[in-house]
Amino acid sequence: MSNHKPIVTYCGDEALFSALSAGLTCALPKEEVEWRRSYGRVPKTVNLDVIFIKFSVECLPKHPNLSVLDQPVFHIFWTDCSDIDIYRATTKDEISNWHTTLRNNGIIDWLIVVVLNSDSKRGKKSNILPRTSVVDKVKGDFCSKQNDRCFVLHEPFRSDVKSAESWQTFLQRLRHLILQGLNRNLSHFEENMRSQREKRTEPGWSFCNYFMLQEELAMVFEMMGQFEDALVQYDELDALFTQYVVNCSAGDMADWMVSFMRPCVCWDGLTLSPDLRYAKRENIQQAQSHLLDFRNYLFACQVALILKLQRPWEVAQRSLPFMHNCVNELCLLEIAMPRGSVSCWVFLSCLEVLDTCENYSNLVEFETYSLHTVSLWNYARIKLHELGELCGLMPDTESTSDQLHMVVDLLAGMGQTQSGNSGKPGPMDKLREALSSKESFKKHYLELSELAMGTFKHLGRLRNARLIGIELAAFFMKLGELYMAENYLLEALKMYKNEGWDLLATTTYISLAECHKKQKNTFKYVKACTHVTSSCVIDGDTRNHYFDELISAAQLLDKTVRIRAEHIFALSKMDVTAANGIILGDEVTVDFCIISRLPSDVMCNIACSLLHTAFEGQSDDGERPSSRTTSRSASQSSMGSMGSFMDSLSLSNSRSKMLPGNLIRKPKLRIQVFRAAFLVLLRDKTNCDVFCVINNINCWLVKGLFRLHLLRTSGLVPELSFKGILGHHIKLT
Repeated sequence: MSNHKPIVTYCGDEALFSALSAGLTCALPKEEVEWRRSYGRVPKTVNLDVIFIKFSVECLPKHPNLSVLDQPVFHIFWTDCSDIDIYRATTKDEISNWHTTLRNNGIIDWLIVVVLNSDSKRGKKSNILPRTSVVDKVKGDFCSKQNDRCFVLHEPFRSDVKSAESWQTFLQRLRHLILQGLNRNLSHFEENMRSQREKRTEPGWSFCNYFMLQEELAMVFEMMGQFEDALVQYDELDALFTQYVVNCSAGDMADWMVSFMRPCVCWDGLTLSPDLRYAKRENIQQAQSHLLDFRNYLFACQVALILKLQRPWEVAQRSLPFMHNCVNELCLLEIAMPRGSVSCWVFLSCLEVLDTCENYSNLVEFETYSLHTVSLWNYARIKLHELGELCGLMPDTESTSDQLHMVVDLLAGMGQTQSGNSGKPGPMDKLREALSSKESFKKHYLELSELAMGTFKHLGRLRNARLIGIELAAFFMKLGELYMAENYLLEALKMYKNEGWDLLATTTYISLAECHKKQKNTFKYVKACTHVTSSCVIDGDTRNHYFDELISAAQLLDKTVRIRAEHIFALSKMDVTAANGIILGDEVTVDFCIISRLPSDVMCNIACSLLHTAFEGQSDDGERPSSRTTSRSASQSSMGSMGSFMDSLSLSNSRSKMLPGNLIRKPKLRIQVFRAAFLVLLRDKTNCDVFCVINNINCWLVKGLFRLHLLRTSGLVPELSFKGILGHHIKLT
């Protein structure tokens, strides 16, 4: 059906036409011709390729308004008669009968071709020229009012200049007249199609009948090489059907919609092969098509035109919305389908589109192509995962007898999808193999996941890649490959923390905690539990659970662990007490309010060691002071082994060094920075001592007043220490 061409009939001297037909058929499409359509439409340039058939009364259209493709658009009578007597005896009657038949059927698109040869086949010509030639008689008898309907073709079998000019003129005339005939038939057809569309609200109107009409218009445009116009017709049909589905879901259901809502027993994916595609067209014509069959056929027609337009990336771009729309329509119309059948249809359709696009893609458009195909790879992966869960193919499950029967039923509903050719497995072959065993399922699922994730990374869509990584981590945890799961979770966690997605980061920490627990890595498990139990974006039960896990796991540790503590404790308030201002060398009292984000109440004592650092700044007398640092202890209680940590804290700034406090001799210095570390002792019912050092509290002395802020961006590491019941000393950072 994709090889439709305009039909032109021939009548008269068959031997003459047979001698000219081969050259005529090849010569017509070689040159472009302007196609001017009605209603002021933009002219198009086309190559006209036609089919010649023998004239008969049966080939004439019985209902010219209902079809364009199956009826002739032009008629030609061929003769090489040069004898006036023979013309009067036989040729005139033949032309008259032919012309009368056309006129009785309302056909006005015809042409009489008189071929003049130097060596006549009908005998030796007389040397005396007749008063009236055959051409004159033909024009007088049949073309008195339409002189362009008779053409004299001079010696077409010779190769001289005159014969070539006559042949080219004939081709131009013929192209013009054939397009005129096509336009006339097409105008009548479009008027009938518009009238049918206007009747769509009347009882008895059938969408299937109207679909065949507008699709034929699309085929006419495709026949003329106007693929963009043909695609518009299918897009209009798509939009019209979608609107009817929406109306049906709202309660306004058309009578013809019932045929599309039958229970589905076949869930073949998209079939882009022309042979199988047109088999579905017959079902639509007979109003026996299911919703999926109709959608498959309509989208396949759109794909065929897009590929002819050399836009394979657009096929991939349209595919994902098409599949989502089909799944949504199945839900809106409440069409009964077995469990898993929709996932099978989506999986097969994705692979069919991807295989088709791959055959048309090239390296130049790889970026554009991959931008849309990556979503199809991911969608196929998601649906295969759904099938794996339904059919008991996941690593942590065992298939039941019901699930085995489900696999058999699902494969039985995919009988019409073609397998791959040239030794390459097709979509149905891959799905059959994937559902055959756990190992095959694992192989295909990981292959699709790697393709999707790798393409997302190549395109710079790292968020999508990390989402796939999260799902792969869960899959590897079921497989027992905990190291692979941990890597994927850490990659996702890094992105979530950098972008400030607290809930996603906490959820990932929960997965990490479970992973570390299965690994029996108490060291990492404690670190993950601290993040979960101190999070404010999850429910209290989860926080309490991981707090208990944290305390229990901490008692089992036998070595030091370090974690960052700013997510556990927060400094909410600092007050500096000074009665009459602050003089260099005075002791300053600072009140701190520290908030614990842990879900259980704790008792705390505070010990503070204050590091006093002077930064370079502009003094009142215009001098630039050098950097000096002094250390002053506000309280020495519970410091224990923290001295070395405090030393490293004071040396963290490359421009500061430890000096005695009396070396600061510039009382008028305007800018001084204080760094303080605070040791917090927390006690709970489990007799566990928690030491927390909260770092990077910067104090600016401006005109004798303190301004203190908590900076989290420094490289200084907060320190959290646990001392369990068994007497083990643990540091978590």
